Amino acid sequence: AALVLFESGAVGTVLTTTTCPGGKTTMIQIHGTKGVIGKGPEVWEFVGEPPQIEVEPHPRNIVEDAIGVIREGNQPAVDGREGRKSVEIILAIYKSWRERRWVELPLSGP
Repeated sequence: AALVLFESGAVGTVLTTTTCPGGKTTMIQIHGTKGVIGKGPEVWEFVGEPPQIEVEPHPRNIVEDAIGVIREGNQPAVDGREGRKSVEIILAIYKSWRERRWVELPLSGP
């Protein structure tokens, strides 16, 4: 578990485990002053008028995406720069645990 503090003052949490049966449980939840919205194994409802969020459709799976990149020259759903952001968050969580202190992003080194 990790606590994430944003410049805006928002607070986030990252929870992960290696013990979910089948490794298929994935959720995202966004809580705000007007309600909560999310996607995952549980259905969440938004209180009030839900926000209009534009989301680009993503490939069915990573293998189909890779095949489309190789065979058809498609742009990958997630390129190296975007993928690096997720890796950096994970590295920051480990660094914070190791050094027993808050760390800031972007990381300046290992």
